[in-house]
Amino acid sequence: MLETSIIISNVVIIVPTSLINNWENELDKFALSLEYFSYYGLKRKLQEADILITTYDIAWRDLAKLKKEKIDCLIIDKAQKIKNPNTETSKAIKSLKAKYKITLSGE
Repeated sequence: MLETSIIISNVVIIVPTSLINNWENELDKFALSLEYFSYYGLKRKLQEADILITTYDIAWRDLAKLKKEKIDCLIIDKAQKIKNPNTETSKAIKSLKAKYKITLSGE
């Protein structure tokens, strides 16, 4: 029997601003071989890495830049933020193309 695996190289994680540090800490502990950077704040600049962590607001503001990126996996933490399909943020996040989309919610 052949083993199959999914190799995800270009991951975008969208989180509330308050959770950026949590994701960085978890990646530091459990994803040592992966490079990541957090894309938020006033002096943000896209750079090459395996994982990009950003916020809902920045994803909405920089949607055109993010749409140019090849996203293999889009992870949306606290997905209740995009529950209302009529909000601009929800429309923006849902318009991002990715091979795989994962939403996380709850406590």
